[in-house]
Amino acid sequence: KIENAYVKLVIPEPVGLTVEADNGGMTDNDGFFSFTNLPNLSGVSEVTLSVTKAGYATFETQISVGQQPPVYDPNLACVQFEQGSVRLSRNKPNDGANIKIKTEGCSQPILVRLDSELELSKNTVAIGRTGSAEVSVLPRPAPGEPYSLGIGEYYIDLFAKFEGDPPEAGYVGPLQTLPVFITDNTSCFRMVDPQDNSQEKFRYDLRGGEDSGVIFNDCFQFYEDLQLPRMSILQVNPENIISLRYGLPELPPDKWEDRIKEKVGSYSLEPGEENAYTFPITDTGGYVFLEWIDLFMTDTQHPGTDLHRISVQTFPGVWTNITAFVPYTSAGGGVPGPVVSNEGWIDTETYYPQGLASGYGTASKITSAPVWQGQHNVCNRNIGSFGADLGPCSAPGYFGGQSVVPYRAGVVANRVKIEAVGETTTGTGIKYRYINKDPNHQGRIDFDLTNNGLLGDTYALLEVEDSVTGSGVVSGATAFNWVLTATGYTDEVEEIPQLDQPIVVPPGKALVVSTDPSADQKSGLYASLEEGGAALGRVAIDLNAFRFRGAFSKPITYKITYYTNNEWCSGEECERERAEVALEPVSGVFDWNFGEPSSVSAIAIVNTNDENEFTIEKAVLDRYIVSTVSDQTQGSATIGVGEMQVVFTPVPRPSLPAGNYTRVEYSVDDDSDDVITFFEDTGLSTTTSSAARVVGRTTSPVSAAVTKKEKFHIKLVGQQLNQCVGYNGKRGITGKSAKPRVLLSWGWDDIAVNSCDAENEDYIYCDPAQFTIEVVKRLERIRQLAQEGLTTENLSEIFSLRQFNAYLIGDAFSPDFISDFHNYYTAQEFGRSEEFTTLEHPWSEYFLDPARLFFVTG
Repeated sequence: KIENAYVKLVIPEPVGLTVEADNGGMTDNDGFFSFTNLPNLSGVSEVTLSVTKAGYATFETQISVGQQPPVYDPNLACVQFEQGSVRLSRNKPNDGANIKIKTEGCSQPILVRLDSELELSKNTVAIGRTGSAEVSVLPRPAPGEPYSLGIGEYYIDLFAKFEGDPPEAGYVGPLQTLPVFITDNTSCFRMVDPQDNSQEKFRYDLRGGEDSGVIFNDCFQFYEDLQLPRMSILQVNPENIISLRYGLPELPPDKWEDRIKEKVGSYSLEPGEENAYTFPITDTGGYVFLEWIDLFMTDTQHPGTDLHRISVQTFPGVWTNITAFVPYTSAGGGVPGPVVSNEGWIDTETYYPQGLASGYGTASKITSAPVWQGQHNVCNRNIGSFGADLGPCSAPGYFGGQSVVPYRAGVVANRVKIEAVGETTTGTGIKYRYINKDPNHQGRIDFDLTNNGLLGDTYALLEVEDSVTGSGVVSGATAFNWVLTATGYTDEVEEIPQLDQPIVVPPGKALVVSTDPSADQKSGLYASLEEGGAALGRVAIDLNAFRFRGAFSKPITYKITYYTNNEWCSGEECERERAEVALEPVSGVFDWNFGEPSSVSAIAIVNTNDENEFTIEKAVLDRYIVSTVSDQTQGSATIGVGEMQVVFTPVPRPSLPAGNYTRVEYSVDDDSDDVITFFEDTGLSTTTSSAARVVGRTTSPVSAAVTKKEKFHIKLVGQQLNQCVGYNGKRGITGKSAKPRVLLSWGWDDIAVNSCDAENEDYIYCDPAQFTIEVVKRLERIRQLAQEGLTTENLSEIFSLRQFNAYLIGDAFSPDFISDFHNYYTAQEFGRSEEFTTLEHPWSEYFLDPARLFFVTG
């Protein structure tokens, strides 16, 4: 101890102050000192502690701000690492590095203990008063570590004590921490600084509350999957001290329609034991939003009570029945009964419109509209457009005026399974529509880490998963041939006039124009669009655009639309209503641009005002004609041993004839299953740059897209340590982060629908009763949303309510608990809840039937 010494802290910019210790800067008679008058150290990473006393050498040491500093013991200041840091390659697990620990002028020989998550050749060494010892560290997890090695920053902590200390004396430390950086140049993934993507980033400063990073997937290949990319925190100590948020670029609203896809397929599914037809929803089997399904089947008339049934399921992680609840089936000519059994089967002997759908076979009794459809077609009508409100309809046949609500499949799934039973039940075809809401993130994954009360330093292990083309370092040189194609495009517009003379359109009338250039009658005025479509909409051609040219001298209102698939397109996406005001006679062009070619058999402009007429002078159809000319060159390239890719400029370059091209596009291809080629500037197999370099990268032999996972080990720097530390090393803290996340209340209204939810910032650890209340509230909310109508917004909320992660206190969900829960929350004198016992939907009844409600734990 050094009594009556002068102690100060030197704080650098941006604070730029020197602060002396309490008691006028002096240590007391026992050598203790303290600082209680420190300024805000925001922006400062390190301060210098200085101790001076006459007759003694001045002592100075650096102390990190906002993290647990290494323990300083002046008696052990003679022990330290010789290196400042170490870098190791994970893909060379046997190539380690030697770490040197040295002593200089210690009063006694030293015993050293090393702690690390990495494999060390030994964890303890003995060193003389002045000397050194070497320990090797390998790029492998230490024995007993639960996770495989990640990329990023690891550590080796140095603890020490004197050889002559009593046996019960513990090691002092950590006296010093040695950073060990693990790299892997064969990985598909890189974690980098958002401000400089060329710099790796494995340290995250959370003293300001949040820090950001970026992960690049260099093997990225986009395919439709709502569940990718994924990021998660595998390990952090203490748990829940940080939260992870990652996101993707928003899908532009005008691109939604590009993500809606309908597919039709035929198959043959004969009844039989364990006979099922399974197919992926997308080409690569990604998870997408399945909106509806049509199922086509034949079923000959059958006697008796033989089973004639079919089941439809999706796979959103587990096989789930998505069979609807209507229509009804006749039970041997008697009273109609429900189609769906408790097991999810539907009876194929149901009401069906007369006639047979083309291409699906014949039978004496058959469905021409689907027997089953995710969005039930009991009214024999077309599927509503995406997001449309599907109200009830009055059904014909067995339904005789009943009001039936259509049902939408609405599940996130990656494949569908169909099963059939019954001697005469045969599946023949499938039609479905899915929506991919996942934008193409081009392999860039941005993320944020948020401090939930971290004090000092700690480390975390993150995991990322994303789609890749495959990866692997070649063990031998891989040669491949490439072909470079240049294509010049020339766009022309073919104009087809369809109006021979001007036509005056009176109020309330529709001018309908056929798109058939050879039609005998090309136009006409009609009282309704339906009448005009039936008369002129007989032959369809592919159009890119159409336009009307007209003249008007008074204010008018009108709408334009088009006839496709034997009906007029209607709604916001198909119909345009406009108003024009003229102070004097003028001419105007009323146009419609489809962009991509669309099959149209008639176009129309409707005079929707009550008083004024207008004149249409021309009706012109536009078809875009694209002509091309191309040239190819070819060559070869080689990926070297131990490399993942080669980057080269393909020579010779293709040459196109001179011409006025609308655009020139270059594409590259190769002849190897083990190589993928693309342009460096776009990351795609196409570019518009004539000088772009080509990347040839190794790929797995799997042709379909696959996913890969990667782990990143990162260092977290938390808030400044404003706490005391006990002799056992445990820290005492205060503030919001120290408050236990428990709720000592079991009142029904005190538990919210997301109280236990891991995504709730104010979550609590729920016991079985609190968790069960949340589950019932989620079920009730789902019931309410379904009753309101299965709109897109309601479906989205339903799916978020169905699956969630919760924080639970370890306890049992036994049959006795379920019984006690029912008794408590139905008893007036205790905690009776109207939401639990309401007659509209008494959830309490489920607690009396073990077959309807049970908990699965494991």
